[in-house]
Amino acid sequence: MEVYCIMPVIIELSKYSNIENAIGEVLSIDGNRITIYVYPERFQDISMGDMLIVKSDYVNPILVIDRNIHKARREQGFTPIRVGIEEFRRLYPDSEYYYMYVTSGLYVSYADSNGVLFLSIGASPNVHDLAFKLDSNDRIKLFLKGSEISFDILRYIFWDKIDIMLFREFLIKNIDVLRKLGSIAELIGPLSRSIITLTRNHVVFKNLIKEFIEVLSNM
Repeated sequence: MEVYCIMPVIIELSKYSNIENAIGEVLSIDGNRITIYVYPERFQDISMGDMLIVKSDYVNPILVIDRNIHKARREQGFTPIRVGIEEFRRLYPDSEYYYMYVTSGLYVSYADSNGVLFLSIGASPNVHDLAFKLDSNDRIKLFLKGSEISFDILRYIFWDKIDIMLFREFLIKNIDVLRKLGSIAELIGPLSRSIITLTRNHVVFKNLIKEFIEVLSNM
């Protein structure tokens, strides 16, 4: 059964239509993991914890990035050159075409073709569908259930294992929307309820809460 994040919330999909704003396109899909080929000039714009939306035909998946990969294209191989990056760029001005810029993320939610947001994993996108960074007006909707604050999105990010570093980076990338939702005191209850569904380990629970308080207090 599909569950609305809000009853219902609409994402304005037209915001994610301009190819000039795309950060890349779908390279592969493997279960709940979607890998994006990132355009070389946009690779520095993406890091762990960021959220992307893939613009597709019937579903528009939302991802939380958990890894970036920058490597030589397979057919080119890798040869050490022993110079600094500036000298390297001077010697090889077209170097970006010899490397693969890839980011990979976890499928945590989607908007249907009408822009209605679901906290659920929908169908897979197509290879080459464009990917965009999700803006703050849409990210905040993923922390709500009805009129209440909810961290149920964490169940999709950490369904397999809890990664403290990913949790911290996810908070940092979304600190702007979290502060709009409420104070630490107002957020700690909903967060605790979601963490309990992920782990009964007291030490892990304590560490997650500690990271949360530290990020929102100091960033």
